[in-house]
Amino acid sequence: MKKCLIYGTAQFYKQLEDFTNIIACYEEMGQFEVLGFVSTDPEPVQWGKYRPLSHDDLLIGNYDIIIVMVPKKFFVVCKSALIRMGISPEIIIPCVAMTFAHFDIDKYLTILHNPPSIFVNSCWGGLTYNSLCLQFASPMINMFESREDFLKLMNNLPYYLSLPVKLERYEWETNQKKMYPVGRIDDVLLHFNHYDSFEEAESKWKDRKMRINKENILVVSNAHDQAYAELFSQLPYEKKICFAPFEADIPNLAYVDVPDSLSQLAFYQVVNRMGMGDFEYYDVFELLTNGLFIRL
Repeated sequence: MKKCLIYGTAQFYKQLEDFTNIIACYEEMGQFEVLGFVSTDPEPVQWGKYRPLSHDDLLIGNYDIIIVMVPKKFFVVCKSALIRMGISPEIIIPCVAMTFAHFDIDKYLTILHNPPSIFVNSCWGGLTYNSLCLQFASPMINMFESREDFLKLMNNLPYYLSLPVKLERYEWETNQKKMYPVGRIDDVLLHFNHYDSFEEAESKWKDRKMRINKENILVVSNAHDQAYAELFSQLPYEKKICFAPFEADIPNLAYVDVPDSLSQLAFYQVVNRMGMGDFEYYDVFELLTNGLFIRL
């Protein structure tokens, strides 16, 4: 059984008292054993049944994983502090990831060790990375492409990634009420709808392109008709999933039975809600590790 330390501050421990029960549940399931917790506060504090430990215990390394007990918006700061102490980022786990259905410590560690590069023509990828506090391992973040361009891109990915992105034009974004840059790589248009300038979008594209894990690419899309789903199924990737609001005998099609509470949303919005964890319909850890769509 894996040995675990909990890391955070007294302020956040009090805010996250519900996680005491979550951690106790996973301990009972045998996923790990908590040795104690380390506080960033000057004086030791008591949190639940767990004994306080010192920062020296962090440096000794007599543990397998660290669970960071802070709200999601502070996770990156705490993770960076731990890395500066010499702790491997591949054993640092955010407590918020443990709220997802079917959380599995071994699968999450596998994701950290072998991060999937998600190529998707919607916000699902960025939302999934963000919800699980994972570093973006793909340039396809905060942007979209038409389905036709997405298929062209994914059918010849090395070629398109080898080309520089050039500014094509700016377009009006109705929901955000602002102009956004549209880039071009050969005959494919990239709609950077969550960026204010082309310079910012291009910089992010270049940085995240360097993080692509060529050995672990996951391709994701959503379909409104069987014709597109058929074309998607022919993409040359082992791990690929196409969400759809209909059932069909098409490889890699993942049927989503949209509940009445979300029926007023467009289907791509439902898919994005799944990426955020607001609508838990599948085992996200199984999808990210093995590319399998398993309904809950």
